[in-house]
Amino acid sequence: MKFRIYQIIIIIIVIIISFNIIILLNNQNVIKLNNKNNNYSNSNSNSNINSNSNININLNNNNINKNNNLKIKIEKKEKLIVKEDELKISNEFKPKSKFLSINKRETVLSRECNFVDLVYTWVNGSDADHMETKKQVMFNLTGEHIQDFEPHRYRDIGGLKYSLRSVRKYAPWIRNIYIITANQVPTWFNSENPENVKFIFHKNYYGNISHLPTYSSNSIESNFWNLPNEVSNCFLYLNDDVFFNRPVEKSDYFYDDQFNQKIYEIQERTQVFNEQKKLEPYAKSFAYSNSILNKIWGEDKRRFLPDHGVQVYNKKIWLMIHDQLFDFGLDQTSSNRFRESSDLQLSFIYNQFAKRYSNQFKLASKGANLYVGIWNDQKIINNAINRILNEKNAMTICLNDGFDFVDDEIHSKLTNLFDTLFPEKSPFEN
Repeated sequence: MKFRIYQIIIIIIVIIISFNIIILLNNQNVIKLNNKNNNYSNSNSNSNINSNSNININLNNNNINKNNNLKIKIEKKEKLIVKEDELKISNEFKPKSKFLSINKRETVLSRECNFVDLVYTWVNGSDADHMETKKQVMFNLTGEHIQDFEPHRYRDIGGLKYSLRSVRKYAPWIRNIYIITANQVPTWFNSENPENVKFIFHKNYYGNISHLPTYSSNSIESNFWNLPNEVSNCFLYLNDDVFFNRPVEKSDYFYDDQFNQKIYEIQERTQVFNEQKKLEPYAKSFAYSNSILNKIWGEDKRRFLPDHGVQVYNKKIWLMIHDQLFDFGLDQTSSNRFRESSDLQLSFIYNQFAKRYSNQFKLASKGANLYVGIWNDQKIINNAINRILNEKNAMTICLNDGFDFVDDEIHSKLTNLFDTLFPEKSPFEN
């Protein structure tokens, strides 16, 4: 019996000694590995490779021999291989590209909406002072006197006035209406009886006032993250060429269940733009925006274009866009005086952030907005007017102005159309 006890004791002692030997060997291997890494770091101290929690590599360092064939592989826990064309994207964005869990997403972007406000961007492009300042800014940038400024882009044909009438007629539940503008107030606006309409001037709105003056709607939209605190967390955004066509409710844009926000898109993928070589500037900006998201999140061929109607926004998501994209095109877009093909398309960017970082969305049904383009062709104008007058299903209509000029006949037809749709004047009109 004693012999068996001695045997057991000896076995236990052997196990303990073996375990300690294994630990000792592992520690020696770790020390050797650390020494090897330290030697490697010291031997490359004059190069541009530094190792911390993140690894940043500058391939443009003049100290690197240009004749060497540089091949660098960096493996992280997620086995990410960094390619040369990816090194421009900061590694700090890599963790944010991971799909957050439902609980985490709810914590980050929970919706707090007691009210819904409406935001417009507006400019009176026909104002003489505005046009002269615009020409001077263009001359300072290019050194050329340019007479053709595509006047249809900013021409005031009364769209804002009638869009506001449509809000009062079909969406009276909206709390406040904010108009973002460059120190301009419409001549028809009654400042003594503004009701719930308020103006936000660019100088009080921009995060960086050195970006002013600007004549780019993309620049203006890129500062939505800096809207005044009094603007509701959830708000609708309209251009002045969009108007409501029938009664709408808050539930058409925000749900009361867990799918709190609706997203309106069209069935056209931005990936199509990335696959085409020849694009006009507007399409190029979508392709550029999509490429930025591809770089920070990975390629996704399922991103669709936003509908050109009401945009449904949440200020918390705008703050996230500012934090993540400030150095990836947002600040540059804000600083551009005129539209550029390298602008971020903010309505598209917003929809992708809303879908990625918040479970509080739901894709809306198609056909909510009717898009109608008009230009200097009497047949097209007449068909567009008839189409609008007979439209009963669409919640909103966008009448996009592509005119080279507006003569008396065109102006009269548009005025008659709007007066037919919205004959009742608003109290804030003179």
